[in-house]
Amino acid sequence: MAKKLKNFLWLGISALAVAWLIRGMDMEMVTNALTKSNPRWLILAVVLFTCVQAALAKRWTSLLRSHDILIPFPQAARLTFLGLFYNNFMPGSVGGDILKAWYATHHCQPEKKIHAALSVLFDRVLGLTGTLVLGSIAALSLKNSFRLPVRGFNIDIKLIIIVIISTIAISGCLIASKRIRKTLRISLLLQKLPFQKKLQEIDKGIAIYKRRPGGVVVALLITFTAQTLAISSVWLLTIALDIKGISLLHCLTIMPIVWVISAAVPVPGGLGVIENLMVPFFIAAADSSAFESPEQLEARVIALTILNRMMIYISSAPGGLVPIFGGHLPKQAEMAKEIAQVEEESSN
Repeated sequence: MAKKLKNFLWLGISALAVAWLIRGMDMEMVTNALTKSNPRWLILAVVLFTCVQAALAKRWTSLLRSHDILIPFPQAARLTFLGLFYNNFMPGSVGGDILKAWYATHHCQPEKKIHAALSVLFDRVLGLTGTLVLGSIAALSLKNSFRLPVRGFNIDIKLIIIVIISTIAISGCLIASKRIRKTLRISLLLQKLPFQKKLQEIDKGIAIYKRRPGGVVVALLITFTAQTLAISSVWLLTIALDIKGISLLHCLTIMPIVWVISAAVPVPGGLGVIENLMVPFFIAAADSSAFESPEQLEARVIALTILNRMMIYISSAPGGLVPIFGGHLPKQAEMAKEIAQVEEESSN
């Protein structure tokens, strides 16, 4: 019952966010912007965004290999699309990451179950961190920065980026530096917390990534490449809608902030949250002098959020076919063969 109430709560928040977005919207101007969009750029954006999701499966397999856990790439790709489908379409408590973690724990030796589940969490954290780093580099590369109006103040986008970089740097030091962790007695704290054995296993799992940095490096390179292409698809949408003044660097600066903030609000696919975050950023970055009125610019940007949402749903739709054909279920024979292969490689 509590889970259902929680789901209704988040769906309610999503509905309120959508209602807030469309308040006072000139639907005729938005519809006009959508009908006049260039279909070739739209198709290219959707194809590119969908292909990027498959690349993220490769990132996950590289992290799994650090723990000597082998999941074939086709299987990882199916699970990645299944996770996207659940995250974007299903309001229930079983998220896509939980499904991936469940599969990974059933695809390895019993003593590696926690590390297998950790790979999914680390994959998400690494993806968000890499995306923010990419956005930070883009923001600092902008020749002409832009300001975001917040409660009567115009906050420079570079100030937001500096705060983000500082947060990432501090968090990275806390996780990676033994000296800092010893000084702050983090290991001692882990021993006193509930479920401390599992927490210590997680801590050991993170240490494995430090001892085998190759998988993390590959995962980061995939993150930078995939997220650049994914954000490029949003940029293609701005071209399709003829939103003047928006460059690829603007999109590389804006979308990481949008994605990270929306990830903290567990509504299905960030519905309503992503859109409300995109609107002020893209209005601030666009060339307002190229539009007949502020209302026309706002209508174009709202049309952008609608097309972005459609792109998310289209790219996630293939995941709905996975459970129909049972491609997400582990096969015992394949698991035994892969585990034996890992043990043979380890002994050599």
